Amino acid sequence: MVKYDLKAVVKSMFGYDLYTYQLKFLLDCMNHQRVVGAFCRQTGKSLTISILAMIEALKNPGGHIIIVAPTDRQAGELFEKIKLHVQNAPVASVVRSFTQREMLLKNMCRISAFPCGDDGTNIRGMTANVLIIEEAAFVKDSIVNQVLLPFVASTDGKIIKISTPFGMNHFYKSFQEDTNYKAHRYTWEDAVRVGHFTEEFVEEQRMQCSSLEFRTEYEAEFIQDEDAYFPHGLIESCAMDYPLLEETSSVVNASSSYVLGCDLARMGQDSSVFLVIERGSPNRVVFIKELKKNTMDQAIDYIKFLHNKFRFKKIVCDQTGLGAGVVDVLSRDLNRGVKIKPTSYNQNLKDNDVVIGLNFTVKTKEDIFSNLKLHMEKHTLEYPKFKPLIYQLKDFRYEITASGHLKLHHSEGGHDDFVDALACAAHGLRQREASIFFA
Repeated sequence: MVKYDLKAVVKSMFGYDLYTYQLKFLLDCMNHQRVVGAFCRQTGKSLTISILAMIEALKNPGGHIIIVAPTDRQAGELFEKIKLHVQNAPVASVVRSFTQREMLLKNMCRISAFPCGDDGTNIRGMTANVLIIEEAAFVKDSIVNQVLLPFVASTDGKIIKISTPFGMNHFYKSFQEDTNYKAHRYTWEDAVRVGHFTEEFVEEQRMQCSSLEFRTEYEAEFIQDEDAYFPHGLIESCAMDYPLLEETSSVVNASSSYVLGCDLARMGQDSSVFLVIERGSPNRVVFIKELKKNTMDQAIDYIKFLHNKFRFKKIVCDQTGLGAGVVDVLSRDLNRGVKIKPTSYNQNLKDNDVVIGLNFTVKTKEDIFSNLKLHMEKHTLEYPKFKPLIYQLKDFRYEITASGHLKLHHSEGGHDDFVDALACAAHGLRQREASIFFA
């Protein structure tokens, strides 16, 4: 089938005029057993997947087309889009029934969408004629190798990986190194060329995103991690599939203890980030909140609001800049009347100190972030697949100073407020481990 025939078939079946790059990708998916596509964000991946899944289902009577996404939310949203694309199209006449996550065609071929979760246990042992891995770069290598690849072993089925880039994992290897895969890469330039994006929109996104986000999500570029303080594999190993608590949620475990890490706006008119860790085995990030354009008084009020909910064992704030005033007020109100020195690094934690202030200097940051990294390496800390945090962790860089210290910082145009809040919260776990960290 040539490209122009495919364009006409898609139009007649679905009523859509696909862009040139969508047709090129779709054609290779139909004609090859292994295809990988690195796509710019918001360039019609879900529509392409919908059409691909239906075409393959029509070609495989009695078969099974399985679409896997990293999380339950992503799998659910994707299948809803597929249903919408099919129900409103002429091809709907070949569908026998729909359920929440499965479509059955009259030829008895099924199209299903599943989340793989943290380890793939919930989908282990399935068989597929075609396996489509959505947001493939966010699916762990171990899940792909141990759970997903066996899906097509007995059927000699197809594997299609489609995603924005995110690290140097199996998705990168399929794209860059594995000659069995037909590789496609489409950037914002392709979207502008066909009129899907305007250049004004692209420039707006460039201003709003960090350089890492823009390069991965709009330029579909794979970023090396040579000078990354946290290796990409380490970051991904700590990212788990679970929901964060909502601000209005009353579901707080009374038998648990919590610590709060705060990265406070430098001048009082920027964003502050508040991150809560629930102590356990492992310790787990359960709440993240960013407050934009907040003042010192607003930050203080919000921390007290959270304290009433979580009853923190420790509240650890970056007291550099505006944070010194916040720490001063909170320590007076919450440290049982004991006022801490606003310039102290607080290496000697006291049992009755709830509020801890940290000064971020080259020397202290090396210690604070090495503690966070140690928790990650020992798998004593996990966090949800929360993109702003994960992007900032991947964007956190290091360089060696002339004095031999590590200088830790975000890349040009990037941010580290979520990472700083995480490091502060991890520092609050240290009281438990005084014999390890403060001996």
